[in-house]
Amino acid sequence: MLKISSYTKLFTPSIINQKLSYISKFGISEVKVCSIVLPGLWRDNLVVPPNFSTAECTAFASSMGALSTERVCLFEDGSFSILDRGGNRNCGW
Repeated sequence: MLKISSYTKLFTPSIINQKLSYISKFGISEVKVCSIVLPGLWRDNLVVPPNFSTAECTAFASSMGALSTERVCLFEDGSFSILDRGGNRNCGW
């Protein structure tokens, strides 16, 4: 698990571009991420398949001892959307 001080460190442009460079080779233009959080202690991000559901993300978080989740979408253009924070671009969540 990754211990961090702020959420923004996880989605810097260089990190997003690195992740998207791998998936663009397969013709994928967006990626679903299940982000699980134990506030103040740690956050972990799991790239999930297109059919992964919100319920599965919540169950995964619970199994890891996390108290909350965030559904995130990464896009080929380097942008991202955090749906649980009002993000308006959805990748199938």
